[in-house]
Parts: sequence; structure tokens; C-alpha cells
Amino acid sequence: MILIKYMVFMLISLASISGSSQVFNKKYPRQWVIDQDTVMCFTMEQSKELAARNEVLKGITKELEICDSQLVVLNETNNRLAIQVSIADSIEAKYELIIAEKDKQLVLIRQEAVAWEEQAKKQRNQKRWAIGVGSAITGLLGYVLIRK
Repeated sequence: MILIKYMVFMLISLASISGSSQVFNKKYPRQWVIDQDTVMCFTMEQSKELAARNEVLKGITKELEICDSQLVVLNETNNRLAIQVSIADSIEAKYELIIAEKDKQLVLIRQEAVAWEEQAKKQRNQKRWAIGVGSAITGLLGYVLIRK
């Protein structure tokens, strides 16, 4: 902000220096002391030029004030957005922790499912063997009893 003010001041100064070489190259302005007051005297042309520059300066000053107020609003908005971004980042971090925990749980559930599936296969094979052996023994005993 200070840089903008400095640049505006420099532009006005340069404009007044370049303009003053054309307008103020006469014997005027003159400085007189009247009753212990210092008085500057200008020609009518110089007075008009100073008045025009003063109006331009008033416009630039008004625009600078508007820019300053807009910059304040922009900074406040930027601060609010930064707060919202930090809140969103913390929420995202919490969700990432939740997702990581759920992924761990999913891995454990899958491992448990694989273990259950293996146990179920063993039980099915044991049942098949038991049924097969039982059927074979029943068949053999039935054959032996029928042959007698």
C-alpha cells in the first residue's frame, strides 16, 4: 500500500516538474514577505495550472482512498478464506485418518474372511471324508450281513 502511495506521489511530482518547466519558467512565482507573512505570487496562467493540478490531485487522492478501502476489504476476505481453507484442511486430515482406519479394518475383515473360508473348506472336506468312510463302512457291513 505504501508502495502505491509512493508511486502516485512520484508520478505527480514528475508531472509537476515537467509541467513546471513550461509554466514556471517566467519571473514568477515570486516570494514576498508582507507583515511577517510569506506570500507567493503567481501569474494568472500559473494559478490556473495549479488549480487544474490540484483538481487532478483531489481525484487521484479520492481514487487512492477507494483503493485503500478495497484493499482492506480484500485483505479481510483473504483472511476469512484462509481460515476456511485451514478448517477444510483439518477436516480433510480427519477424514484421511478415518479412511486409513477403515482401510485397516477392511484388511482385517478380508483376512478374517479368508480364514473363515479356509476353515469352511476344511470342515467340508472332513464331512466328505466322514460321509465317504461312513458310507463305505455301512456298505461293507451291509454286504457282510447280507452274505451271512
